[in-house]
Amino acid sequence: MNNYGGGYQQNNPYGQGYNQQQGYGQPGGYGQPGGYGQQQGFAHQGGLGQGQAYAIKSKLGDRCLDACQTNDHGNRQGDLILYDYMGAPNQLWIIGQEGAEVVLKNAKSGLVLEIYEGGSGQSLPEPRVHEAEYNGSYGQKWRFQEVTPGSGEFYIYHSSGTVLDIRQAHNSNNTPVIPYSFHGQDNQIWRIIPA
Repeated sequence: MNNYGGGYQQNNPYGQGYNQQQGYGQPGGYGQPGGYGQQQGFAHQGGLGQGQAYAIKSKLGDRCLDACQTNDHGNRQGDLILYDYMGAPNQLWIIGQEGAEVVLKNAKSGLVLEIYEGGSGQSLPEPRVHEAEYNGSYGQKWRFQEVTPGSGEFYIYHSSGTVLDIRQAHNSNNTPVIPYSFHGQDNQIWRIIPA
């Protein structure tokens, strides 16, 4: 069971074998050494406290994931942006386990992160990460992969295979955090800090 009603296994869109030991088929993935819940993974470093809120900070500096509160700077309310860490509730995330993946729930709004598919005909030119009501869908599933065992630094993969990425590595307030192909640079590396 999970905090969001219903188990992930019942709605597994990946077919059989997805939550088996091979995880995502990458070293450090779920079920692999260094992966989430394994000896050197995130859960080993203090685990996830039920109902505990976390700040998710960028390796680029002391800025963190922030649910945008206004429609400005080219962002919409609820879009995921980078902003100076102030400990505000819209900068805190409750990490809910769902099978081998997690859901990231905002402490202020109670909404979860998912990918909004922008592009042709949309008001946004590219896919964005934003808040939405929880529905248990594929688009709301994430996983942490530690950069190197024991580092405390993570890539945050979306179920689509993209990762959370600070657009163009701009380390400034209001920079969109977008889904992007993995390249492993600092603008894709995050630290999960208990609030």
